[in-house]
Amino acid sequence: MILLLVSASLAASAAPVVLWVSEPVKPGETVVAYGSGFDGCKAIHWTRLADTTHAAISGTVPPAQIGQRSVKFVLPDNVPQGVYQAQLITPAGNETVSIDRPRVCWTQGDLGGEGTPGGFVRIVGRCLQWNGSKPSVRIKANGIERTLTVSSAQPFSLQAALPAALSPGDYEVYVSSGYGGASGWSKPGLLKVVAPVHGVEIVYDAPPPVTEPSANNTRLQSVLNDAGKTGGIVKLGAGKWLLNGTLSIPKGVTLSGTGMTTTELEWVDAETSLSTLISASDHFGVNSLTMVAKNSIDGIEADQATPSAGYASIHDVRMRLNPYAGHMGYLADAKQERYTKRFIETHRLSWWGCICLSLGGHDVDVHGCDIHGAGGAISLQHGSGGWIYDNHFYNGREGFDTLSSCDGVIFQNNEIVGCELDSGGTGINRLQQNSKTHQPWNYAKDVYYANNTIKMGFGGDPCGVGTDGGGGVYWGKIDASTDNSVTLASDIQSKACDCTGTTVFVIDGTGQGEYRTVTAIDGRTVTVDKPWQIPLDSSSVVSITALQTDYIIYANHFEDTGVAIAFYGTAIDCIAFGNTGTLTEGIEGNGLNYGSNAAASLQPEWYIQCIENKLTSPYWRNDIDSYGIALPTGEVVNGGVIVQGQRSRGKILVPTSLCCVIRNNEIHGGMIKVGASDYAYPTTQDDLIEHNSVFDSPIGCYICESTQDVYQRDNHFVNCKRDVVKGNDIQRAQEEKLHDLSLFPDPVLQIGIKGDLLVDTSKNAINLYLSGSVQPRRTPCGDGFALDGASYVSIADHLDQLALNTFTISLWVKPNTVTGIIPILSNRLSHGTEPYSIGLKNGAAIANGCSDTNGWWGVGSSSAPDAQIQPGCWTHILLTSGLNSKLSLYLNGKLVSQCDTVLPLAHLYDQPLFIGQDPYWTSHPGEHPHDISASTQTGLCGEIAGFKIWARELSRGEIKALDVSAEANSSVSEIRNVNR
Repeated sequence: MILLLVSASLAASAAPVVLWVSEPVKPGETVVAYGSGFDGCKAIHWTRLADTTHAAISGTVPPAQIGQRSVKFVLPDNVPQGVYQAQLITPAGNETVSIDRPRVCWTQGDLGGEGTPGGFVRIVGRCLQWNGSKPSVRIKANGIERTLTVSSAQPFSLQAALPAALSPGDYEVYVSSGYGGASGWSKPGLLKVVAPVHGVEIVYDAPPPVTEPSANNTRLQSVLNDAGKTGGIVKLGAGKWLLNGTLSIPKGVTLSGTGMTTTELEWVDAETSLSTLISASDHFGVNSLTMVAKNSIDGIEADQATPSAGYASIHDVRMRLNPYAGHMGYLADAKQERYTKRFIETHRLSWWGCICLSLGGHDVDVHGCDIHGAGGAISLQHGSGGWIYDNHFYNGREGFDTLSSCDGVIFQNNEIVGCELDSGGTGINRLQQNSKTHQPWNYAKDVYYANNTIKMGFGGDPCGVGTDGGGGVYWGKIDASTDNSVTLASDIQSKACDCTGTTVFVIDGTGQGEYRTVTAIDGRTVTVDKPWQIPLDSSSVVSITALQTDYIIYANHFEDTGVAIAFYGTAIDCIAFGNTGTLTEGIEGNGLNYGSNAAASLQPEWYIQCIENKLTSPYWRNDIDSYGIALPTGEVVNGGVIVQGQRSRGKILVPTSLCCVIRNNEIHGGMIKVGASDYAYPTTQDDLIEHNSVFDSPIGCYICESTQDVYQRDNHFVNCKRDVVKGNDIQRAQEEKLHDLSLFPDPVLQIGIKGDLLVDTSKNAINLYLSGSVQPRRTPCGDGFALDGASYVSIADHLDQLALNTFTISLWVKPNTVTGIIPILSNRLSHGTEPYSIGLKNGAAIANGCSDTNGWWGVGSSSAPDAQIQPGCWTHILLTSGLNSKLSLYLNGKLVSQCDTVLPLAHLYDQPLFIGQDPYWTSHPGEHPHDISASTQTGLCGEIAGFKIWARELSRGEIKALDVSAEANSSVSEIRNVNR
């Protein structure tokens, strides 16, 4: 039945519905229940379920906080650990939820995705084991139930033996943590049990090596081809085989040596690189040998995209792939040229360079390996039932390891080391494309990343482990809804991919926090896999993008990386638990507007939990384009636990981060920060901050103004200058400062010359930093300076003196050329929203403000095509921001353009002011909002004079007087470009 779209206010009296509950939770800790209908909640009746350790215990607690869509309450600290039920009592009805009941996310067996009789099952999930508890596992099929013996147990993972007499078939898997009695068992997970493959494998002995590489290639390939007719093992003896071509392993064949120290395959150097050393499709193996090569793209490459991909076993393989060996890049001869050529060649096919193990598909097993190459050590695409454990992975130039678009992979007990300053850690993402369709996969889920050590990850987006994956096809309003569909208010905004398998997220309005898988799209009608728990209405806003969920980041150690753990873009119900980090920038979560198609790429970050992590010795990167936090208070804090929702671009403002739990973390030198500090709209909502300890930080906890219904309790701050700072307190202080500044008639910044030095002659005496060849000049338009296109003036100190909502900027410019995009004034070093910028576009003056009209990182634009600036001529440029929320651009006293500003500008001044340069656009070709190629993105080559900033909007009369006063100087009026 089609549901009429009604006002959200009609649902105010509806009974409560819970979409998500935070767990694991211990006694004395806060539970977050998120959904709708919690108005008037006066009490929560809780029960600890009876089990063999305790009889049932119950009681009632008041809500700790009632938000618009959440209720938070504290479990009593004198109640034993167990499985609980909580009844949320409201005037419109009650809702009962389970807490700490085990949840099976997925299972794997001894064959990967399947188990065998006499093998084992690995269960990954939540609340599986507590300190002192004894978990149990049962399997059930055809009405017959068996209890399994648990051999190992961790909070998120259990392993149990499968009986040898077990019949093949599909089994339900149930888990009890040892608490909760009969009602404490999980809902079932699924496991497929298959019969083991018995029989004698045929062994083919490889011929001994000869001195000629091509002969070895021919002889080995011949044996591999023979083995492919029957399946079997090609056995290499001890020795070294020199090779010069790719070996192809047929289906059903394993290439096996006698050990990493005794069997070696070495590919000789060649001018043309091999695309891969060993190729295969699926159902193959390589083990017990060493591979060495001096010029290859990949080491072992297999099918990654077709339904039959996978079933690969690679173990006890050492790999050393070094295309730079013997070709020193610093020598000014042919070796240098070859060195450069090889770097370019290894990065031609992928931006992370060579990949030593390029694998994909089902049941991939990689263990006991020692891998080091010129790029990434391993890439697993679309993996399911994968086991990657007990390996040493060393990443080379611009290399990192990636688990892309996976669905059930265990990555455990590995060491990942970045061996170059531009190499990274591990990406759990959906960045890689389907090599057959050249489209990103539409979901990624179920990755257990545990007990790994990650070191020296500095390159790219520097992080030890991080989620990522751009793309999206729609976000906006809906016109109608049924039980299992929505009708969009406008067309799909990206038609480049098959949308089946993507996810509809309700990001605002009624139903916020729900998500469903897309099963079909017909025009604007989107069908989903199951009914909505909360029927949608006219207030509902949806985003359709890829799902990334159930990433469990557990008990890893991060050392000397950028961010240790980054949830970047879509991340739903993921957890970082029990990790340690030293010399890192901590843990970060970001809900994002992602990618160049801003209108279609809103990626929510919901239900993220950061629990019991320990972060010490935060890593300081001495640049602003990092994850260091420059606060409106003037302090810079590097590292900690940072959770924030980026502001949506466009006319609809929506939250992008919901229900993040930050609990029991220990942070030294960093801080806890929730929300983004550069705007006021509450993009970050319903977070919980409790029982954390923060040491030796300027600020212990910073709750930004862009938050709503954040609850913080019982946190401990030691040797922090300020324990808790709230954004609205900072905002009030800023407003008082801005009011005082607005009453000051003189400029707050005025660039002049004292002696032969360029200085700020205002009362603030702000430091000026000169980069490159900046030449002070006394000009007819006042004191100024000349720039050569690479040089610039910047201001990085006392930015709070220039953090202005209302202002006037006045300057004279004489460019030598006006071709392309030429920055005059910019306010950022990284890809964040800037308060304003001024530049030239092929002779037209342009003023950018944070008006969100062009959909790129929050930068709007307003151009003046009829106000041309001529090279070699002085032109007066003036930019004002007033109480009417408009940026106004004047040329020679004439108003030539205006653009709206959505945000309070004072939030945005956390990066340096650059005069004559825009470092971000210049260093990121192709990302300029005006679509000018990199070849025309340069700094200003010319002169600037009379540069002044006021902390108020000058009147039209004052603006006219400024221009007339300068024009009175005849030497200026003779050469100026007058456009009136």
